[in-house]
Amino acid sequence: MLGKDDLEGTECHKLKLTDKNGQEATFWIDPSTYYTLKQTMKVKANGKEVESATNYSNYKKIEEGIVYPFSVSADWGESEVTKLTINGKVDESIFKPSN
Repeated sequence: MLGKDDLEGTECHKLKLTDKNGQEATFWIDPSTYYTLKQTMKVKANGKEVESATNYSNYKKIEEGIVYPFSVSADWGESEVTKLTINGKVDESIFKPSN
């Protein structure tokens, strides 16, 4: 626990996680919802250690009761989820190699 930190006007819990391989990640958690609003990770790129950030927003509860961030932005760009289906039917033919 790194204490509290302001993230765009929200006083968040700031947590640092280091896994057994030494990989570090820092999370900003909204204290009123406990949703992750931001995550940073230290990654290696071109032989150098850089920090990669991901922001999560637009959390919605889906029919199955799961809360999910429908907006995600990161260094690679932004994505918006328009529909989330859990355990939906999948046409098995999409997994067969084409001739």
